[in-house]
Amino acid sequence: MKILYVREHETDIEFAEFQQCLAVALCRDHPQLNLCLAALAEELPKELEAAVFAGKLPVKNPLSMGPELFPIGESLRTSRVLVSDIRTYVAERGVSVAVMPEVVKQACITTV
Repeated sequence: MKILYVREHETDIEFAEFQQCLAVALCRDHPQLNLCLAALAEELPKELEAAVFAGKLPVKNPLSMGPELFPIGESLRTSRVLVSDIRTYVAERGVSVAVMPEVVKQACITTV
């Protein structure tokens, strides 16, 4: 199973970081990691944006943590996604969410 790592005690992450971490999780075991990441760089943003608009991936305003009313462009990239919503969304793709120890600074590590 593919694993998306989040930092310990993290309840939400920035949408742009989630997008990057999901790409790493999906490509981590791929024999051509860079090729896989490049392919996802084209498709994944469109897929995630569509999921936001369809209500399948709720995003929060980073200041109020209420729903992001206009999740477009920079406001989408800087919006927050709850880890609980990430778990639900990525489970459909065969990805689980695991916790990294707090000492790890970057959640999505590209070790292969």
